[in-house]
This record gives sequence, structure tokens and C-alpha cells, in this order.
Amino acid sequence: MPEQLARGYHSLLVAIQESPFGTIEELAKLSGTSKPTAVRRIRELQARRLFVVKPLLNNRNLGFDFFDIFLETSNIDGVKRIESIGEKHPYTAYSGRCFGAINGVLLQFRTPSGTKPLIESLAQHLVDDKTALSYRFVPVEDGHTTYTDLSLKGWDQVNLSWKFDWEDWFNKDVKLIDFPKETSEVGSALEWFDDKDAQILFEVMHGERRKNLEILKALKDRGINITPQTFSRRYQMLKEQCFSGHRVTFDPSVFDIYNNLVIVGRGSSDRIQELQSKLHTRPIPFQSSMRASGPNFLWSIRLQSRHLSALLSNLYSYLDWLEVSIIDYSHSHLYFVWPGNYDSEKHEWRKDREFMVDDVLT
Repeated sequence: MPEQLARGYHSLLVAIQESPFGTIEELAKLSGTSKPTAVRRIRELQARRLFVVKPLLNNRNLGFDFFDIFLETSNIDGVKRIESIGEKHPYTAYSGRCFGAINGVLLQFRTPSGTKPLIESLAQHLVDDKTALSYRFVPVEDGHTTYTDLSLKGWDQVNLSWKFDWEDWFNKDVKLIDFPKETSEVGSALEWFDDKDAQILFEVMHGERRKNLEILKALKDRGINITPQTFSRRYQMLKEQCFSGHRVTFDPSVFDIYNNLVIVGRGSSDRIQELQSKLHTRPIPFQSSMRASGPNFLWSIRLQSRHLSALLSNLYSYLDWLEVSIIDYSHSHLYFVWPGNYDSEKHEWRKDREFMVDDVLT
């Protein structure tokens, strides 16, 4: 986005972040603009995909396990081969080319509960055929995830840079939070979930800040016909049982946030709990997610390059060990829950080896 456009639209982007599903009237009031101006600017922002509102999935209720695996390679051919596997696999959630502690690819999977061994079998095959040098799961899949969102209140509109005092953030004490463990039955939503729910889920993962009629039209364009009444009812059920929240994401070109770090670390459980408590109580102004389990954590964070030194220097004092990889934004991809993965007769996601391993390797 050109500098002058970023300056002119700043207040509206702040309003959208504060109220992702706000009406035009509410956003116009929050941003201090007229309703016609807000309508025009939001349409332009949406048309250029400069922001998007997406649901955070409740993987447990949907019957999914979520985990991260690093695959190290010795050359670009191995990287491209692994990326093609990520593109083809039915349960890939994210793929990112990484450099640093690990040179290769970070893959995140959202697979039917209990099928992690099939992903390990797939990874071992890639090592055996020399595509990858090694693979490693990050031991945090059963942990709590804390999210922070990009806070445009931390954006210096005059100097076009971010202001944040990392020293102050790390040094201030916070009350430790005992994050509750999920207690719902794994796959509880699958008792009522059907093919059309899978289609709705896939569509709304593209962006939720649309009117129901717009989403219905997008579904119809893909050959999925659902009545407005049925859509409203099923969409509400998805919101209540399959979403755990929502997130506003921005195109990194708007606010110079191309640097995406993945930090894997280990320290005392109390120290890791303290870090997550800080993120929850005093959120940093950058988009990040930290998943932690006991002494282990994985922290994915996108921020301006001038903040790297302060972040890493302070973080290192908290830990016994850490490693840092940079994710290549131009070679990273998010994947949605593919409707064809759902077996409506069995009321479960497909999880046979042929589907999850053999077909992917052919």
C-alpha cells in the first residue's frame, strides 16, 4: 500500500481491529470518518485483500490434533519437494520456508485425532528418500495457545515505524495465570456436523467480514446450494462450537511487518507460564501465537526488523535453550479445512493411510 494510502486509512484500520464485525456506522464513528467515506475505503481495502477477518478454529471440538514439524533439507530441491507435499496433503494447515536454526520447511498439520503417527511415517519416508535430512516435531501439541493481534495503536504514523519497549515488557511482573485445559470431548461437534457445515467452514475461513448473502453467493458459485435459513442456523452452530475466537490480519506491506520469526525454546515451566501470562495480560502490539506445554514452547511472531535484537536479547535471559528461524513470507501458505476430507456417513474426517500418506507421495 502506498505511504499516503496507509496514512489516510490508518484510523479505519484501527477501528476494524477494535470492532471486526462492526457496522459501517460503528466503524465510521470509531474512525472519525463519514459513512460514505468508510464504505468506499472498506471496499477498497477488501478488494485489495489488505485485511481479513478469520475464525480461530476449536480444533478439539472439530476432532483435530494440531502440531508442528520441521523438515531440514540440504538443497532447494528438497525444499520444493516438501512444499509440494504440503500443497497436496489434505490436512496441511500451514507451510513456510525457513532459514536459520533450521534450513528447510516448517509444516503445521491439522489432522484427525490420533493420526500423528501417519504424519511421522510420511516424514520418515522423506528422510529415507533423501528429500529431507531430518525431521523434528515440536513437543507442544497438547499445550495452551496464547494469541496477540497487531495493535495499530503502537504504530507511529509520523515516522512509519513501531514503538514498543521490550525491556519494560520483560521486566514488569505479572500475576501468573493457570490457563485451563480443554475438557470438551474430542470431536464433540461431529455429532451434528455434516457436508454442508464443512462447505460453510471452508468458505468462512477465507474471510468472515462479509454479509451472509455474500457467503451464500460464494457457496452457490461453487455449486453448493443452501437456503438462507439453514445457513444462518448452521453458521451460528459453527460459531458456538467450532470457533474459539476471531483474528484480524493485515497485509504485511501496509505496516512493514515482513519479518516472521519462529522461536522454539525451553526453560522452566514457571518461566514459560510467565511469558504466556505477560502476553495475555499485557499484549504486545504484534501479531503472534505462543503454544506452550510445560517447559517447551513455540512462538511465532511477525514484527519490524528493528525490534529483533531487543526481543531476542531479553527472551534469551528467560530460557535454558532457544533456536530461531526466519520464515520466508513470500514462500508461506495458509490452508483451510478441505470439505472433501469429511466422511458424512461415518461422521468423521478421513484418516486412512492411503488418503493421508500413500496418495500424497504418488
